[in-house]
Amino acid sequence: MSQLHQNLTSAMGKGISLTLTPCMLLLGLMSLGGCAETINESQGTAITLVPVTQTLSLDAGDKGLKGAKREIADFIQVNKALIATQGISLTWRSESGKALADFSVQQASSAGLLASQFAIAQAQDKGADISLSLTEYRVLTSVCDYPSIGKFGAGDSSCFVDNARWQSMVNPQNNLPKQQVAK
Repeated sequence: MSQLHQNLTSAMGKGISLTLTPCMLLLGLMSLGGCAETINESQGTAITLVPVTQTLSLDAGDKGLKGAKREIADFIQVNKALIATQGISLTWRSESGKALADFSVQQASSAGLLASQFAIAQAQDKGADISLSLTEYRVLTSVCDYPSIGKFGAGDSSCFVDNARWQSMVNPQNNLPKQQVAK
């Protein structure tokens, strides 16, 4: 240590003495380490499942039996994929409603759906002759805050990545490139 002391004093000039003790060296290194930024650990994203219910209620007297059957066929065709995965609830209240319920099951089976995907019940209260209801659960992810300059690591830095991961699991078809259809 005395060799270092002699070299430093000769380098600094006459009359100035600088000694480095191990304690001073340790304090200097600790003060430099205290300036480093800390990065928070990733906690993952919070998701919310939201039920979205679609209901079709029809009276055979309003549009006639033929018009009601056409609307039921359109409803089943449009929501075929959702009925296949989630099922559908069907409630009828009158004799014409019972005929429309039978038609709904027949229409669904001709579209390739199973009769077991229909939960059919007779309602005693007043209302439409037939009511078809299906529920789809959608995933909502949290809104991410934009990072700000000088605040690196202070917020959740993985929010965008976690949200993209959830969206890719829920809607994998959106990650595929769109195919150009030749006309």
